[in-house]
Amino acid sequence: FEKLFSCSETEVCGSEAQKLLNMSRDVLSAEIQEAGKNGSMYEYETTVTGKAGRSLCLKVSMTACSDPLSGFEGCLIQLQDVTDIKKMKGELMQTEKMSILGSIAAKLAHEINNPTQIITGYTELLLEDKSLSEAVKKQLKMIREATLMIRNLNSNLLDLARPRPSILETFRPEEPLEKAIVFLTKAGQIKHYKIIKEYLETTPCIRGDFQQLNQVYLNLLMNAS
Repeated sequence: FEKLFSCSETEVCGSEAQKLLNMSRDVLSAEIQEAGKNGSMYEYETTVTGKAGRSLCLKVSMTACSDPLSGFEGCLIQLQDVTDIKKMKGELMQTEKMSILGSIAAKLAHEINNPTQIITGYTELLLEDKSLSEAVKKQLKMIREATLMIRNLNSNLLDLARPRPSILETFRPEEPLEKAIVFLTKAGQIKHYKIIKEYLETTPCIRGDFQQLNQVYLNLLMNAS
């Protein structure tokens, strides 16, 4: 009790249970009656305000108890703090969802890559046609650039989705950040804020996993947006 509610067990004894459980007397009475059915344990979860205003998720277990000889009737109430357990379950579910999304993204990326290769190939062939005017070739170049942009975005999605071993290499520390900025800009994620870049030319190169550091920058920029 002291850990959860900033009060000792002695202070809690004699106080009304409905106040501790954040419910009305009528609701508590109904819960106790439910616990008394067939002499079974009745369990449910509720949210209460604990120490320092922290929101807690409690598992409440109620068991009706009575003594026919003395005429005593009451209810044994057990409280278990399941806040961290619920949080971990939520994080695990989110991890599983992201894993599924990564698998789907990888499959979609392969499906997108095939038609973009065809578009790029035919565009290159048309650009070699000397009978076409410069105006037409200019439009074809725009199509080629847009298609290449899609392929680059697609390649970045594949890098994020598929598992890969850690690869150590030497690079400038700002390079993975620049790649993340370009990717999010082309993806339309950087619209309503400005990124101010100030790099020191004297900063030495570093050795590490370029892709993992790029992922860190992607997460930071996405959270900032």
